[in-house]
Amino acid sequence: MKQSLISIILSTYNWSKYIKESIESVLTQTYSNFEFIIINDCSTDNVEQIILDYSEKDNRIIYVKNEKNLKLTASLNKWLELAKWEYIARIDDDDLWVKNKLEKQVNFMNDNPEYWLCATSFQIIDKEEIKNIQINTNNNIIKKDILRQNKIWHSTVMYKRIINNELVQYDTNWNLVEDYELWLRIWLTEKLHILPFILTKYRLNNWLSINNKLKQLKLSISVIKKYKNYYDNFYISLIFRKILYYIIFITLKLNIYKQISYLYRKLF
Repeated sequence: MKQSLISIILSTYNWSKYIKESIESVLTQTYSNFEFIIINDCSTDNVEQIILDYSEKDNRIIYVKNEKNLKLTASLNKWLELAKWEYIARIDDDDLWVKNKLEKQVNFMNDNPEYWLCATSFQIIDKEEIKNIQINTNNNIIKKDILRQNKIWHSTVMYKRIINNELVQYDTNWNLVEDYELWLRIWLTEKLHILPFILTKYRLNNWLSINNKLKQLKLSISVIKKYKNYYDNFYISLIFRKILYYIIFITLKLNIYKQISYLYRKLF
């Protein structure tokens, strides 16, 4: 097997509650040929000490502390420029990887060099439930539905750092939906794939403020408008997202968002 090199990027801000589990899930991967860049975006909790403790034990960890709070998108771009290796893998500071995630993805990328990105199916975990999200791996089906629903979740991906001799960058104008905008932009010219295996565990947390939840939904509507001429089912997707926006807006105002959100996840 070709020993491809991977740069893993984790950016964190005041999320010491779960970061240990996230770091452990990376360091115990069956595929170990990687550098692990952990970015502290000026946290005020004990995140720094946690990261330093791990970095003393494992020299694959590269610890970086931003001089000021850059937010996620700018942090990712900054350290994409400094990442050394062929493939980029992303993990959020509260998510988990199954032990053979990187191995499965590296094998796919090496065997299918025409693809730019490989994502995985995933499991949603929170205090109340566990739910498996098995993605249909037919690329045509995924692409047809991409404006209605983004099924490529950030912590599941591995992608090539360079396309046509140019460094891949997130667009900082789309913070909160920066990953979604990138998938839509790159998919215009490159091939993306989702593995059927559940290799990522996504932790459902209410870390977004109410205002940011609504802002994220508004931005997702703007993003699909930007790409409406390139993907199918724009108007159906627009109606779906606007209905979702107003449902969440009303439930937040009525202070029943958590109950409705939980019911939605149970049903769908």
